Amino acid sequence: MRRRDGRRTARAYSTFAMTDEAYALTTSGAARTASGRRILWLQGFVHLYWVTGATIGALLGAVIPDRVTGLDFALTALFTVLALDAVRADRDLPTPVIALLSALVARLVLPGRLLLVAFALFTAGLLARYLLTARARTRAEPGTGPGTGTGTGSGTGSGIGNGSEGEPRTRDKSGDEKDVPHA
Repeated sequence: MRRRDGRRTARAYSTFAMTDEAYALTTSGAARTASGRRILWLQGFVHLYWVTGATIGALLGAVIPDRVTGLDFALTALFTVLALDAVRADRDLPTPVIALLSALVARLVLPGRLLLVAFALFTAGLLARYLLTARARTRAEPGTGPGTGTGTGSGTGSGIGNGSEGEPRTRDKSGDEKDVPHA
């Protein structure tokens, strides 16, 4: 019983301590073979440096004089650099274009609610892109429409994927899923 309670506590803490850094580290190829205990320790250290960094930032931020300008743009610059690196790594140009168009339309249509409208438009744009690319893929690959299945089974798939469950899948540079060729 004690071990079961410990696992519940560990899972609860792991969910609480999930940050983008912890997610990136625990979903990388090398970490997929890591034990639960190792991942929990990693999340503990990530949590510790988040709390420590936030505390130091709050203390030092109170010392910075009001006449210092430009710091409010630092976070925007950081996310711009991260976005540019992601585009360079994945060569996925449509996603940032959709984001930029969403922001511009939101700015023109409802500037008082820019963030909400931009996120809604961006989500709609990504969904439309997914549906269009999925439809194009099913037209390009004969016999791979919804529910057809390519693996062993009854052929009554969910209509979402092309292969049966358990078939190995990979993503190409554009983010589209495809079957891994058999050796």
